[in-house]
Order: sequence, then structure tokens, then C-alpha cells
Amino acid sequence: MKLNVIVAYDRRNGGIGDDNGLMWRLSGDLNNFKSITTGGIVVMGRKTWETIPDKFKPLPNRTNIILSSNATELRQKPEFQQENVSVFSSLDELFECYLKNITDKNIFIIGGGTIYTQILTDYSHLIDRIY
Repeated sequence: MKLNVIVAYDRRNGGIGDDNGLMWRLSGDLNNFKSITTGGIVVMGRKTWETIPDKFKPLPNRTNIILSSNATELRQKPEFQQENVSVFSSLDELFECYLKNITDKNIFIIGGGTIYTQILTDYSHLIDRIY
């Protein structure tokens, strides 16, 4: 299994987000994100999921994985019972129960900060590419 990490990074200020959202909205950047991730699996934290406008949820033509310490509670909500949406309580659970058998899809870590930190700390050996 190989992971890809996608991050919008502000080199001047060293940030990856602004008030739980993107620091900028550039159509070319968003189109590039869509082009790269379409057909793959996107893994994100609950706060990142919440920043996606409702009209784009779940991100189309992708499997949407949401990580949350409240996974059991979230799984009961209709928004998380949609096709192509799954909720896991941790990266460990995600890898053990789901991703370990995935060989034919690209896996993209798309945020937020807590998820990036854990991937870089505990799973850096699985990272194939950082966009």
C-alpha cells in the first residue's frame, strides 16, 4: 500500500489552513485536486469533511473516508450513510479493517493537521508522494 499526501501549504507563513478551511480558493488548484484524486480514496478528518460545501459531499467519483474519535456516533447520521462514505475511529482501524486489502486505488490523505501529523509521524514509510 502506498499513500499520497495532498496539502496546500503557505510557504511564507508556514500554514496549511485558515480557520478550519483552505487559505485560498483558486479554481485551478481545486481542478488539479479533483483531477489527481478522482477515482481514488480520499482520507480526511471530520473537520476537513465539514469544510467541504454540502453540494460537493461526498466528493464525487472518490471513496470518502472520514476519521473521527466519535466514529460510532457519526455512523448513525444520514450524512455518513451515503454511498462512497465510510467513517473510522483511527488510522490504525482504517489500515487494519479497510486499506490493507486495497491495491488497485490511489489513497490520498487530504487533511487536516492532526491527520497529517499522524501520517508523517507513524506512517511515513508508506508515503509514496506528496503533492
